[in-house]
Amino acid sequence: MDNQKKLVVAGATGLVGEAVIHKAIINAEYSEVMALVRRDVPSQFGEINQLVNYENLETLPLTGQEIVVCCLGTTIKTAGSKDAFHKVDFQYVINCAEHAKKAGVETFAVISSIGANSQSMSFYLKVKGLMENRLKELNFKHLLIFRPSLLLGNRKEFRLGEKIGTVILKAVTPLLIGKARKQRPVHVNQIANCLFAQIKDKKEGVIFVESTEIQKHSLDFK
Repeated sequence: MDNQKKLVVAGATGLVGEAVIHKAIINAEYSEVMALVRRDVPSQFGEINQLVNYENLETLPLTGQEIVVCCLGTTIKTAGSKDAFHKVDFQYVINCAEHAKKAGVETFAVISSIGANSQSMSFYLKVKGLMENRLKELNFKHLLIFRPSLLLGNRKEFRLGEKIGTVILKAVTPLLIGKARKQRPVHVNQIANCLFAQIKDKKEGVIFVESTEIQKHSLDFK
């Protein structure tokens, strides 16, 4: 890994964002790690927080030497409305990407979702698909789009529906084989390990990383 590169993580206080930062720091992968946060919160990783307003990122210092990982995401229930969900999962993600592109960033990675499709009848998956389409239009040299299934990890917030779904999926996971294998839940540590492996690969263009690929990675950081 080029140790002159800086890692910038949007959505750093979320489940995936924290795993990505933890992976980067324990392996000393980058010369600098910056965690973008919307509110001033204590960081378990030290003084790496950068307070930002995702509606106006002009004050975010990027030089083009960064690799930007966007882990922004919420649910309609948590956001409170479809409009509020769209603002986070589409507009904030695109604002972050457009600012990165303007600064000359070459590698942008985003956490999307299994089943993302701009034509989907599901509002959640439709927004994710529209987000992916807009990112592709920005023509990053390296665009990594991760599409995990249900996420496993230690959440700070309790989501009853997701908790029930996790219990059920864990029970039936051994039965999810063949085409159904992609529905197996993935741990956020697997996403972080997969993400850095893909970054090291340095493949150019738009790279979709499906849940079955994420499943191949270890839960442990090495």
